[in-house]
Amino acid sequence: MVLIPFYYHNKEGQIRTPDESFKHITSLKNAGGNELCRSWPEEAQVKILPDNNISPGLFIPSPNNLKIYFAHSTTIRALKTNLFMAGDDFEDLEIIYTCEQCDNRLDLQFWKFCPYCEASFPKKAIDSIYMKLK
Repeated sequence: MVLIPFYYHNKEGQIRTPDESFKHITSLKNAGGNELCRSWPEEAQVKILPDNNISPGLFIPSPNNLKIYFAHSTTIRALKTNLFMAGDDFEDLEIIYTCEQCDNRLDLQFWKFCPYCEASFPKKAIDSIYMKLK
């Protein structure tokens, strides 16, 4: 496994989109001049089915199928649909944020808004988190 540092910012200090980050990472070369990473995305798909008997923010795996999960409808709406991975897991891209309204800790790479209380993430808070990574 090759560990690649993830760059949140471009040379001008602007935050990169996931697509820009993917293009940057796949442009990196090893000492022999070969690609360091695959240049095509790998897709993994799971089904997330609504079940409002489950508490918001939780995913319950199906006992019958490893690719099916159940979640509250609010959790499904809050979840980002395209997740970016640079390696074997998501830890490299982790951005922990504590929701200002409900005090739940969240990893911003997964959420459009808080799945527990539906609060939006303040731009100022998100920008300050990204600036710490610079």
